[in-house]
Amino acid sequence: MAGGCWPSGSGFQKKRMDGSEMKEHVTAYPIRVIPFDLGRQLTNADVQAIQRTVLEQFQEKDLTPRQESIIKGCCAAFKINDKVEMYVFENGLCVSVIQESPVSFGDRYQEFSVLYCENRKIAHSQLFKWAHPESSVLDATIADLRAIVRAGSKHERELRKSANAEFENRGLSYIMTLSMFEIDKDLMNGEDFRNFPGWLKRNIYALMDPALLYLEDSSKFSTASASGFDISKILNSLESGEELHDFERHRHLNTYMSWAAVVLVGQIQNTDREEYIALEVQLQCDWFYIYCLDKNLGMPSKITRREIIDLQRQNYELELLEDRLLDFNDSSMPSRILEIQRGLVDTSGLADNIQRLRRKIKYLLDREQLEVGIRQRRLGQSSELLLFFIAVIEIAPIVAEYGDHLFPHAGILINIAIIVLGILLLIWKN
Repeated sequence: MAGGCWPSGSGFQKKRMDGSEMKEHVTAYPIRVIPFDLGRQLTNADVQAIQRTVLEQFQEKDLTPRQESIIKGCCAAFKINDKVEMYVFENGLCVSVIQESPVSFGDRYQEFSVLYCENRKIAHSQLFKWAHPESSVLDATIADLRAIVRAGSKHERELRKSANAEFENRGLSYIMTLSMFEIDKDLMNGEDFRNFPGWLKRNIYALMDPALLYLEDSSKFSTASASGFDISKILNSLESGEELHDFERHRHLNTYMSWAAVVLVGQIQNTDREEYIALEVQLQCDWFYIYCLDKNLGMPSKITRREIIDLQRQNYELELLEDRLLDFNDSSMPSRILEIQRGLVDTSGLADNIQRLRRKIKYLLDREQLEVGIRQRRLGQSSELLLFFIAVIEIAPIVAEYGDHLFPHAGILINIAIIVLGILLLIWKN
């Protein structure tokens, strides 16, 4: 999407060889959203240093009022070039957005899901191998931002493991592609999924669950062309399943979501692009932040008092994050945005991830509290035993002298009986 220009009509226009206009039936606009971890919560000094670096090298990006109401805790936003933007957050996350060039399908538009998923798989593979056209600028920028945060850290252990260059493919843990499809309005046969032509329904089904066509977005699975199957034939044989839920209320656009994809079909407008990119940037910031906290925490066998305080703080932060998932900095936010956000949260599993991490933190805190109780109990037992022996030592001469008046060696026997009885009482008590 060079220059950020989007078509305003119902189809993407291009020239035939004879110079006449030709309308593309389906055109895709892939948007890659990639989060990175800078290491820790940013201080004011970090933010100022990052902003200075950004202004020296790149063009600052002014968030629109619409974006400001969606994106929370963003302390710096900038454009690296016409295709790449970055958003730096106070929690130490940086979300990169790559707006790829449009993908046209020509006469094969009725199987666009196959071609599109192949294109996505190739792009993701290039990004994971750091061989994408934008990889070098991503690598250099993230390295500079991490260097700023590292320079402002007192100790290396302050930084999260996910900010290490050795963490999960040099910090590029995953890529989320937001998929937008400009489709000729006449081909859609209305705004309702039930009225869509069969070929369009089948393609949307395939995008929602790529495994149906052997199109899993993973480097560990072969591409569709290498699978040995006739993917086009499989696509055409897909039966109509249940009607997919449309999360969008605007009539010119339909939005479908699953764990595998977020897909927009219809007549894409600039405001749509702005809203959905902002929503996805915030979602990936929150999702990856929870992921980084979980990976950094692990399951330690011992935790220090400082770590206990950090866990309590994290637990409170998670509670606040959970409360604001469906909260926006705009009291007049349209209800359709809330519905879209709810769909993004539900299909991404973000709320479940937060709860899982909170349970893990609670377990560690409860375990530490139990161990402290056990240590205190043992200390109490040792103190009781010490006091008992001190008392025995003090009274033993008196008991021995009194017992010897009764009969020979009676004092020794009484002292032994007192010691045995005292030990039995201590054992029974504890």
